[in-house]
Amino acid sequence: MNKYRAWDGEKMVVDGDRWYPRGESRHGRIPYEVQISSIGIHYTKLFDLGQKSVNIDGVDYYSNQDGDGDAVHSEGLELMQCIGRTDMSGVEIYFDSLINVFFTSGDGEHYHDCVYRVVMGSLGIEMRLESLLWQSGGHNQYPLSTTLCERFGSLKVGYFNQENRNVLMIPESFEENRMRGNRWKKNDESMYFKVIGTAQENPELLNAAQENLELLNAATVKDRS
Repeated sequence: MNKYRAWDGEKMVVDGDRWYPRGESRHGRIPYEVQISSIGIHYTKLFDLGQKSVNIDGVDYYSNQDGDGDAVHSEGLELMQCIGRTDMSGVEIYFDSLINVFFTSGDGEHYHDCVYRVVMGSLGIEMRLESLLWQSGGHNQYPLSTTLCERFGSLKVGYFNQENRNVLMIPESFEENRMRGNRWKKNDESMYFKVIGTAQENPELLNAAQENLELLNAATVKDRS
């Protein structure tokens, strides 16, 4: 069964949250418990509770609200589907999740501590480089690949046991020059994938710093060559 969450312009809403539709008066009203689907936020409008006082999450509500049963809110929402993968801690990953991916290259010589964004691209589910998580004298470097994708083998899922079968990982990768007869390791294997936010809630993690755009563009050109 597909899972979704919704951004209503102010907060991220997930299954089981208490939530008010935009434009409805909140005065003395009980927030609805919701479920999210591909068409919007589903909630049940409450019938008259006979002037009953209700405590929800430590807040007292004095309700006299009426309703007409089930309703769906879809206006002004950004809906994001779960991709069926988890990070290293078992947190489910959705489209527009921001993932801290840490790996090395050159047998540990170079560090790549990056922020990737989960998107639906032309190759299916992709993770696209947004920024470096930190910068210090060139020690944290842009990766050779600015797009991670299962289809092209730059992104895989855990294979060790049942528990981590959906955990993302970067496999070892090599490049080869047959004319010169040499082969070298490009990326070292890593399972360090950690959800650190969303594109909607954490815009400060988006977009590489201006002074590094030339490096990012150079890496992108190399990807496509």
